[in-house]
Amino acid sequence: MIFDVEIKLFKNERVIFFTLQEISDKISIISDLFDLIKEKGVNLLLVNTVPLPKGKIGFNFVVQDSEKEEMKNLLEEIKEKEEKIYLKEFNNVGLITFLGKNLARRKGVVAEVLNLLAFYGIKIFLISSSLHSFSIIIPREKIDFTLDILREKLNIIEEDIV
Repeated sequence: MIFDVEIKLFKNERVIFFTLQEISDKISIISDLFDLIKEKGVNLLLVNTVPLPKGKIGFNFVVQDSEKEEMKNLLEEIKEKEEKIYLKEFNNVGLITFLGKNLARRKGVVAEVLNLLAFYGIKIFLISSSLHSFSIIIPREKIDFTLDILREKLNIIEEDIV
């Protein structure tokens, strides 16, 4: 399929994905979390939230490998404030971001990419989207294979990969 929008790909093979689940949907806990992130100077490459039952919320964070320990420590600090928070860390993952003008308004782009990855059995840990981009977290060892598939099957050319 050739898309009617120019898509650029950005890959980052040196990321860590954290998921923090069962956080009380309290402004104080969420505020403390982001105050700590700011205080520690951690650069979030990607963050998204997931509403959970019973007034709980989940956060997913992606940071550079180099900020792993700092991020882990501050998430542990938040975890200590609330007993039932669940923290999971995923190493050996990579981030691919698709960037294109009004990408969210182009029907079928995300579905085509996700169907292709499913066909080839590529596990997706996280999908995040916005008006002009969408990102996926996949196993690090599948990054180059995934980029090859995208080039071949979706006619995304080599020059677009940064």
